[in-house]
Amino acid sequence: MLNKLFDRLQDWRMYRKRDQLDWISRNTALVQKHQKEFAATIAKNSQKEDRKKILFWYSGIWERGGAEHMLMLSLKLRGHKIIGIRCSGGIPACSMESTLYPRPKCSDCVERSEKLLGILSLLDDCETTTDYLQTINYQNLFKEIDDKPIEELIHMEYEGVPIGRFTLRDLPQYFFRLVDISDENVAKRFRESLKGVLQYTIVAFEALKKHNPDRTIVTSGKTIGYGSFYEACKVKGVPVVTWDESVGGMCSFVFDSHHFAVEYRKNEAWNRISQEGLSGKEREFVSYYFGKTSKGQFGRHVYYNNPITSKQEICRKLGLDENKPILTLLTNLSWDTSALGRDIAFDSMLGWIYDTIEYTQKQDFFQLVIRTHPAEGHVGKYARGCESVSEIVNEKYPHLPDHINIISGKDEINSHALCDLSQQIAVYATTVGLEMAVKGRQVMVCGDRDYRGKGFTIDIETKKEYFDYLGSPSFFSQTTISEPQRDLAIKYAYFFIVRIESYLPEFNLEDRHSFEINDPRDFLPNHSKRWDSLCENLLSGGDFVDCTDYIDPWKSMEKKT
Repeated sequence: MLNKLFDRLQDWRMYRKRDQLDWISRNTALVQKHQKEFAATIAKNSQKEDRKKILFWYSGIWERGGAEHMLMLSLKLRGHKIIGIRCSGGIPACSMESTLYPRPKCSDCVERSEKLLGILSLLDDCETTTDYLQTINYQNLFKEIDDKPIEELIHMEYEGVPIGRFTLRDLPQYFFRLVDISDENVAKRFRESLKGVLQYTIVAFEALKKHNPDRTIVTSGKTIGYGSFYEACKVKGVPVVTWDESVGGMCSFVFDSHHFAVEYRKNEAWNRISQEGLSGKEREFVSYYFGKTSKGQFGRHVYYNNPITSKQEICRKLGLDENKPILTLLTNLSWDTSALGRDIAFDSMLGWIYDTIEYTQKQDFFQLVIRTHPAEGHVGKYARGCESVSEIVNEKYPHLPDHINIISGKDEINSHALCDLSQQIAVYATTVGLEMAVKGRQVMVCGDRDYRGKGFTIDIETKKEYFDYLGSPSFFSQTTISEPQRDLAIKYAYFFIVRIESYLPEFNLEDRHSFEINDPRDFLPNHSKRWDSLCENLLSGGDFVDCTDYIDPWKSMEKKT
């Protein structure tokens, strides 16, 4: 009895002190209370015959990295063998740096990594990149990178991984703009990045060889530090899961087996779910959710300060003729992965814009409005980048005819209101195309996007097809899709926001660098839907659909304000 009383007093004292501790110490103290139970669970479940070996690759410590650590612990509690590979510094290129943000000190990154792992007592389960690199002679390859012409390095491979092409693909993420490899600064950065990609790739192959894992997991799978591992797993035929922060809000993530998670390649799951009837819950939710995004509220971003939604004001501001059809093009950010590499009929998003302008200059039976992404003028520099699509286009076309308008990302014209005014809408890879279909609008999808080919959009395959549509005056009279198509769009929107997303309440915080564990016992088997489902999907190569319950990011924010 006295021992229980003493424990309760200790708990009271600890929780009184919690708010005086930083978030890392607070989470660590809470998890430590359950170490005996966790150790016993691990010992018991480690005897299971279906135990798997799972290799986690997290070369850098970014804002949401704690999600990976929680998944590591959840799998370990289920008896599986966990190995982590973490960056220990000294590599020439890093995913944590860009032209806007200086590279953090490697020692600071390593220290933070150790603190995060320490919260869940996972440090002993991890190896470092230095453990591998100190045993490998890669200096001759570095000299090759220094000496060879850029044109040859672009095609450089290591063990079947196209590290040159992969490095080139990542450069816009570093510069926050489109790049020209003939630029001296770009070429210099390319060589340094290539050295980093080479080292990460060497470590990836060596780690796979040493551990021969049953499953692997890596964040992103596309950028420096992460893409090397993903590509190495593909070469070796090792099942790989990718994950990333997602569009659904502050606590939303997306996972996928064998694909880049952020590309939402869930076609098999959608083919199954699309046959289900549309429920009132789905219709009501999508109306609520896109009602928020239509006002420029998107996760933690606000895209307008004083949005212009009046039809008359938009026409006056742009000099539009309400009696002449309007085609609106909605762009992505030029450097973002949501637009890069999404080309089908056109060479690039800018190529699509240029070709449309060239065509429209030669006719005047419709008006063209190019609405560049409002993030270019209304969000923080990490999401805004270093160039504006409107500025690029205006520089190329300084004197456009009156029936062609380019709207800057800084402009307050609301994109949804502009689309309501337009007879036709064309997108490259922006989510607004899905939002318009939900509203019953006809949308041409000119790039590769997840909602393409789902039965409710016009999916452009060739330039000829695109311009055949634009050249037909009757095309501008068909502005809406059928009700069955709209219902399908609503169902897909619900699938996209609720059923694909994995919502983890531990991360429902404005500070992207922190998390708050409410109950550590959630990581135990049969205690939490989200961790049970995530673990099951990772182990089975599942589609990671319906893993968690939806958490409304806007209502969460409203409670805090």
